[in-house]
Amino acid sequence: MKDKVKINNENSKKEEEEKKDEDVKGVPEFWLTIFKNVDMLQEMVQEHDEEVLTKLEDITVDFKENPMGFVLHFHFAANDFFSNTVLTKEYEMKCEPSEDDPFSFEGPEIYKCKGCEINWKQGKNLTVKTVTKKQKHKSKGRNILINISSLFNLFSHFQAQFGQ
Repeated sequence: MKDKVKINNENSKKEEEEKKDEDVKGVPEFWLTIFKNVDMLQEMVQEHDEEVLTKLEDITVDFKENPMGFVLHFHFAANDFFSNTVLTKEYEMKCEPSEDDPFSFEGPEIYKCKGCEINWKQGKNLTVKTVTKKQKHKSKGRNILINISSLFNLFSHFQAQFGQ
């Protein structure tokens, strides 16, 4: 009888461990770890970015032919910072030598990029900070927003044009 109880207890423990394993999807905080440990990226990640980067589930890429380029898709789980589930950054590439100077061509290069708009939740925008600016001869200051460093500046919805 004692042997049967031990076997049942061991089986239930194994089942619980298997359930826990099923719930885990990949390496916890994988993308945050990558961003913090790759030289090119670590300078972009600020301490205040880290909490939302724990919600980054995957990064995928779509290649485009006309114009040649690619789109990066950053897939996020629900988070307290923005309502988007996917943030995108689109890159266009120049892949042909210039007619004026064909010998200067060193291969394909990114010449244009465009980010998406992030739908920040109120008071959660990681790219700006509210600062109280004192005004001369007044008892109260006024609040102003200033831009601050953030990985999420990468997605600024403006279109950047590089030298051609």
